[in-house]
Amino acid sequence: MFFVSARTHSARPVLFLAWLLINISGVASAVPLAIDHQPQSQTVVLCQPASFSVIASGTPPLQYQWYKDGALIPGATKDQILLPQAHFSDAGLYSVVVSNDEGTLPSADARLTVNPPRHGDVDYTFMSGGSINGPVLSIAVTPDGRILVAGAFSTVHRASRGGIARLTADGATDQTFASDAPTSGVFSSVAVQNDGKILLGGYFTTVNGVDRASIARLNVDGTVDTDFQNRLGGANSSVNAIAIQGDGKALIAGDFTAVNEFACNRIARLNADGTVDASFLNGLEGADNSITAIAVQSDGKVLIGGYFTTVNGESRNAIARLLADGTIDSDFIDPLFGVNNCVHSIALQEDGKIIIAGDFGAVSDLSCNHVARLNPDGSLDTTFQSSLSGVNESIHALALQTDGKILIGGYFTTIEGRARNYIARLHADGTLDTTFQDALSGANYYVRSVAVQGDGSILIAGLFTVVNGASRNFVARLHADGTLDPAFQHESLGADHFIRSVAVQRDGGVLIGGRFASVSGHRRNSIARLHPNGALDTSFQNELSGANDPVQSIAVQHDDRILIAGDFRVVNGESRNHIARLNFDGTLDRTFLNDLPGANNSILSVVEQRDGKILIGGRFTAINDAGRYFMARLNADGTLDTAFHEDVSGPNDSVTSIALQNDGKILIGGYFTAVNGVDRAHLALLHSDGSLDTGFLDGLLGANDIVCSLAIQSNGRVLIGGRFTAVNGKDRNFIARLHPDGSLDQTFQLGFSGANNFVESVAVQRDGRVLIGGQFTEVNGVPRNFIARLHADGSLDTTFQHGLAGANSSVESIVLQDDGNVLIGGSFSMVDGAPAAALARLWRNQPSIEEVAPARDGVANLTLRLVPGTVNRVQYKNSLRDPVWIDLPGDVTANGPTGLIDKLDAYYPGGQRFYRVLLLP
Repeated sequence: MFFVSARTHSARPVLFLAWLLINISGVASAVPLAIDHQPQSQTVVLCQPASFSVIASGTPPLQYQWYKDGALIPGATKDQILLPQAHFSDAGLYSVVVSNDEGTLPSADARLTVNPPRHGDVDYTFMSGGSINGPVLSIAVTPDGRILVAGAFSTVHRASRGGIARLTADGATDQTFASDAPTSGVFSSVAVQNDGKILLGGYFTTVNGVDRASIARLNVDGTVDTDFQNRLGGANSSVNAIAIQGDGKALIAGDFTAVNEFACNRIARLNADGTVDASFLNGLEGADNSITAIAVQSDGKVLIGGYFTTVNGESRNAIARLLADGTIDSDFIDPLFGVNNCVHSIALQEDGKIIIAGDFGAVSDLSCNHVARLNPDGSLDTTFQSSLSGVNESIHALALQTDGKILIGGYFTTIEGRARNYIARLHADGTLDTTFQDALSGANYYVRSVAVQGDGSILIAGLFTVVNGASRNFVARLHADGTLDPAFQHESLGADHFIRSVAVQRDGGVLIGGRFASVSGHRRNSIARLHPNGALDTSFQNELSGANDPVQSIAVQHDDRILIAGDFRVVNGESRNHIARLNFDGTLDRTFLNDLPGANNSILSVVEQRDGKILIGGRFTAINDAGRYFMARLNADGTLDTAFHEDVSGPNDSVTSIALQNDGKILIGGYFTAVNGVDRAHLALLHSDGSLDTGFLDGLLGANDIVCSLAIQSNGRVLIGGRFTAVNGKDRNFIARLHPDGSLDQTFQLGFSGANNFVESVAVQRDGRVLIGGQFTEVNGVPRNFIARLHADGSLDTTFQHGLAGANSSVESIVLQDDGNVLIGGSFSMVDGAPAAALARLWRNQPSIEEVAPARDGVANLTLRLVPGTVNRVQYKNSLRDPVWIDLPGDVTANGPTGLIDKLDAYYPGGQRFYRVLLLP
C-alpha cells in the first residue's frame, strides 16, 4: 500500500534578530543564545527510528520549535524530535528555532534520507528493541534533572548506546546525547563536572571508538572530549571511583598502579586536561590494594575506602583520610583497628559525620554489620545502629536524602530480621525505615548504585531485571515510599534473555521460547507469543507462570495447540517434565501427559507427524518411566507410542534435531555415533517405526562432530549445519548438503571454505537459497556476523546482509514467514547496529506501507521505491481479510540508481484496495 501526496510547504519564515544590550553596573548581563550542537543529517532504512536534536545555551528558559522543509511541525517543541518509524514522506530538511526572552536563533538544516530496505535489512515494522540490555553500574543526576547511566550495555530502548547513555527525566532515551559507537570494556563510575562535562571511569580501552584507557571525559553532547587525556596513556587498570574537587581537579581511585605512565598506586589526582597532578602523593606509595570508594570533604581532605591495609606505607585497614596533598591524616581513625573488611561506599553528612558501607562486620573492633557511621575524627559513632543486628549481606551503594535518611543498595536480603531485597532505607540513627518498601518484594538481584532526584524520587541501578514484581531491566525509579514509578523506563521491547526457538502460527502470531523472564516489560517465563508486528500478545500466558526453565523447541500442531519442550519441569505451576502442550491462550492442556511423568531429562527437539503423533529427541533415557534412549514417539495424548523403537536400542547419545521427509521417514542429527547398534556418526535416517534405514549413509563416515540443524529441500537433498569440519571424509566446515542416500553433494560448497564457526540453524527459501545462523563471523572467507544466505551451490549470496553489521551474538533459530521475510532468534542484542532483544525480522520482500493513494477516474497512481536492479511483482486485495493476493499484470523492473518508479497506474474500483510488492528471485 503506497502513498502519493501533494503538499504545499510554506516558505521558511525569515527571522529578524534584534539585539539590545543594556550594560548597567552591578547587573549581570544576559547570556546570548548559542547553538552548541547542530542537528545532524542522517540516512535511515524505511521504518527505522530517526531523531534530530539540538544543544543550545542562553539565558533560561529556552524554547524550541521544529520545522520540516520550512513548515512548522505542530507539537515539536522540545530539544529533540523523534520519528519512531520513518516513512518516505518523512524525508526532507529539518531545522529548529531556539528562543528565549532575548531573541531567537535558527539552527542549520539537517537532511533526513529514507532508503528502501535491501535483502537482509532489519524490518523496523517488527517491534523488537529492548530497554537497557546490560548491567548499569553507576547512575548520576545532572543539574538539569537528566539521568546518566553507565555500565556494560549496548542498547537503551531502541537506540544504540556504547555503555553510557543519558535519559530524560521520565526515563526515555535522550537523543541529544550521542554515544552510539561501541566501547571496548565496562564503565563503573560516572561523575558530572560543574561545566556539564562527564568523567567516566572503568576498565576499557576505547570510548565511542576513541582510544582511552580506563579514564575519559565526554562533552555535554556525549562526544569524547579530545582535549582530555589527549595522547596520554590513561590508567593501567580499572578506575573504580571518581570525585571532583571544588577547584575542578578530579580524584580517581581503583586498581591501577600507573596513570599516564606516572607511578601512582590506586589513587591519583588529575588536572583539567587529564595530566597527573604531581603535587598529589608526590613520592608517596599510595594504597597497597584496591580503592573502591572516594569522597572529598568540604575542607579538601580526601576519604578513601577499599580492600587496602596500608596507605603510604602506614597501617590503614579499608578506610583512611588523606590531606589535600595526599599525605596521611594521622588524626583520623586508630591505625591499629580500622575496618575489618572492604568499604565499598562513603557518604558525607552535613554535620561532618561519615557513613560507610561494605563487606565489614566490625569497625575499631566493635560489631557493625555492613554499615556504620564515623565521627569526624574517624571514631565509631555508637549511637548509630546501636544494639541492632544490622544488614545480613554487603552494601555497595549509599545515598543521603535531604531529611537525613539513608538509602542503601547491595546484596542484602534482610535488615534487622525483616525482608528487604537489595534496596532499603534507614533512619538517621541507622534503624530500618519500615515505611519504605513495606510489604514490597524489592529488586530480584544486586543494586549497585543509588541516586536521589531533586523531587525526592529514588533512582536505582544494578543487575536486577524485576523490581516489586514488575519487569525493570537494570534501572528503575521509586517513589518516596519505595513503590515503583510506573511512568519511568516503561518502554521495553523484546525478551530480556536468549531465544532458542521461534515458530509462526497460521494467523501470523509468533511464538518464542528460550530462557527469559520478561518480554516487552511483561512477566513471561520462557514462552510467549507476539502479534505479527512483534508486539506482545498479552492474551497469551496472561497471569500464568510459564515454564520454570528454558524452552528449547516449539511445534504448532495442526489444530493450533502448541507443543513446547526443553529443560523445564513445571509449566503454569503444574508438573510437566520437559514437554507440555498449551491451548491457544497459553493455558495448560491437561489432556496431554495427564498424571504421566514425562521425560527424565531435557527434550531438545519436538515435531508433529501428519497423523498427530509426536516425535521428540533430546538427552533423556526414559519417557513415562519406560526406557527410551534419546528419541521417542508419543501418541496424541502424550502416552508413549510403544510401536516406535520397539526392541531396538535407539541412538547412543543425544538427539538435537529432527526433520520429517515427505515419505514419512525421519532424519535425526545430534551427538550420537550409533543408532540401533549400527554406526551412524551424528546423522541417521529412520523408518516410520524407528528402525534404521540402512540405505542412508551406508558405508559412509557421516559427520565428524555434532549435527545441530537439519533442513530438507524440495528435491529431497538434506542440508546439515553443526559443529563438524568434515562429512563423509571430505572437508566441510559447519555446513554441508547430502543426497537423499546420505552421500555428500559435492556441487554444494565445492571449493568454498564454509563458515568459520558453528552453524546452529539452517532454513531453505522457496527459491532454493539457504539461510544459516550460528556463531560464525565469516562465510567462505567473507565477513558475515552470525547470519548469512547462500546460493543453491553454497556460494555466498552477497546481496543479503551486504555491507551490514549482522548480529552481535549467536543466531540459534531461523524461521521463514509465508511472505518470505526472515525471523531470527538467539542471544544477540543488536542486528545491523540496531537494538534487537534476542529477536528480529529481516526483509526478504519489499515492504507494504500502510498509506493511502488517492484515485481519480478509476485509476490510482502508485509511487514505488524499489531496490535498484530488481524485478518486482505488484499484488492487490480488495479486503485484507481476503485469503490470497492477486497479481497485477506485468512485473516491474527497477532501473536506475534510485529504483524510484512514479505513477504506476493501478485500476481502482472505488471503495478501497490494498497493494503490496514482492521482490522476485
